[in-house]
Amino acid sequence: MKEFEFIKRLASGLDKPLSEIGIGDDAALSGGVLMAKDIMAEGVHFSSDAPLRNIIFRLFTANVSDIAAMGGRAKRVLLGFAKPSGLNSEELIQAVGRAAVFYGVEIVGGDTTSSKNGFFASLTVLGEPGGHVLRRSGAKAGDVLYLSRPVGGALELLEKELRGGKDFSHYLFEAETKLGSFLGEFGVSSCIDISDGLGRDAGHIAESSNVRIMIDHELIPMYPPERAVQSGEEFALLFTVPPGKAEELERGIHRSLGRPVHRIGKVLSGEGVYMGDKNVSLIGWEHS
Repeated sequence: MKEFEFIKRLASGLDKPLSEIGIGDDAALSGGVLMAKDIMAEGVHFSSDAPLRNIIFRLFTANVSDIAAMGGRAKRVLLGFAKPSGLNSEELIQAVGRAAVFYGVEIVGGDTTSSKNGFFASLTVLGEPGGHVLRRSGAKAGDVLYLSRPVGGALELLEKELRGGKDFSHYLFEAETKLGSFLGEFGVSSCIDISDGLGRDAGHIAESSNVRIMIDHELIPMYPPERAVQSGEEFALLFTVPPGKAEELERGIHRSLGRPVHRIGKVLSGEGVYMGDKNVSLIGWEHS
């Protein structure tokens, strides 16, 4: 059973949640608090050669990015570590401190234990919602599809690492915290962060919203389209907005953040994610 089937099966067997938003979005919402969790395991998410500071930064980024994708602001985190005996404790402490300061979050608790089989790290983040809570399920036919920044670079750098390279900068992509806050106040129709790949994450929006998404390969910024739809763990934001609000959105982002975002497609009636005549909704990463 693969990852997303497992999640669906798990969710279907649970009692109806009491939270406002539960399984199926980037974060849950309960009692006015956004909550998300990510884990990283040695040999799956990172190699044994990767620096601790890079590993811990990516752990924080993945969680903070989930809150940004919901239009909120990360505030507090809980950490969990399974630590092998050879891992440098002081280096780990410094890595955690740097990441927490960078994202402006308070560490309020967690747990530690020893490990006999590599390093394992887990982080839970608590955040405040913005004026609008952004979900994957709000896209409508006619909406414009936006990508916050170019994607594809993480895959390129990962391939180099797997060939024995020592460039570990693909662990250092930053969460779109400022843009996420802006979108949460502006109110877009749907949003997700790029963690599994542009194709698969667009597929999550398409499935949750019961729509078809068309990506124009000529509008993909910088990287070749086939790499852009596959590359994950980039933490760009993918979002949709009604056509009547598109120009207002672009002006607002440029005025507030001093940067552009990229129109890369549109939303139609139907299902799936297409680039030309190819369905790319299953291209990207999925754990087995």
